[in-house]
Amino acid sequence: MSRPTLPEGSVSHDRLAFYRKQICDIEDLREPVRGSDIEICQIEAGTLTGSVTYGMLGGFSVSVGHFSRAVRARGVMSKDKQIVGMLLDREQPVSHWCFDVEPGDVVFAAAGSDHEGSYKGAASFATIALSPAELAEFMKGEGGISDFDFWQRTTRVRPDPLVAQSIAARFKTLVGTLAQAGPHLSPDSSDFWARALVEAFVYSVANGIAMNEDTAPVKSAMIVRRVEDLLDAYRARPVHISEICQTLDLSRRTLHRAFSETLGIGPVTYLRHQRLHAIREILRQGTAGSSSITRLAMSFGFDDVGRFAGYYRKLFGELPSGTVKRSHR
Repeated sequence: MSRPTLPEGSVSHDRLAFYRKQICDIEDLREPVRGSDIEICQIEAGTLTGSVTYGMLGGFSVSVGHFSRAVRARGVMSKDKQIVGMLLDREQPVSHWCFDVEPGDVVFAAAGSDHEGSYKGAASFATIALSPAELAEFMKGEGGISDFDFWQRTTRVRPDPLVAQSIAARFKTLVGTLAQAGPHLSPDSSDFWARALVEAFVYSVANGIAMNEDTAPVKSAMIVRRVEDLLDAYRARPVHISEICQTLDLSRRTLHRAFSETLGIGPVTYLRHQRLHAIREILRQGTAGSSSITRLAMSFGFDDVGRFAGYYRKLFGELPSGTVKRSHR
């Protein structure tokens, strides 16, 4: 494996280095792949918990993580790396765009491309990130999958279920073992084990069936994405459902069906979650005192402070005042 020069301050140039991050808040899940910063919206009530273990060697990185609540994830995973991910386990349905993903499925995100996933319950995942050149090097001699275009046009691959189960278990065990042994590995050993991690994904792809759906999202997923883009444009203020329907020229029935099919919740609930996330982001900055929570709630479309606090506590597991207190620690 080639070893590009690491950015200044990175932990290791020639040895596998691991560290583990606890997930205690929605913001902690924005980096499922080392260096990514994707949009996460929690769509299930309750405290979000979990962890992500990162491993790095030169320009190669691996991540293994799990989280406890339903979320919507979207954004660019990496501007310059090919991301290969595997769903290790899930409690409820998972979709990439609007296509179902089963445990063991391998999902691809080309460098600079959009990722869009809906996780309707707790899930665990694994990813590797390599440069396109490194990926091509690993695929030499593998027939069709050695063609770089394969990785650009294929959405996901579904291995044989028994192969997928074996590889998922092996991958989690190997990462846990290497996380303990990493500091004591030589550069040559580190290179060997990095190759072993990549090989798990290569074997899955080589023994799977390419699910060559059109990578353009289906109609419902596209409608949800258009709504999210509109919300991004008006992030500083609440957006009413009637404004969405007027701006995007959609009927309320079409909007509701799109959200139900894509996320499993209605648009009104999703918009409320987004407003609660926006308020939480402001409270976490520590610039809003407890006395301004009422004004903040009203500015984001909540006219009943008690009901707002109930929504907030149900989704995040704490009252708004609790978020303010934690921001000042």
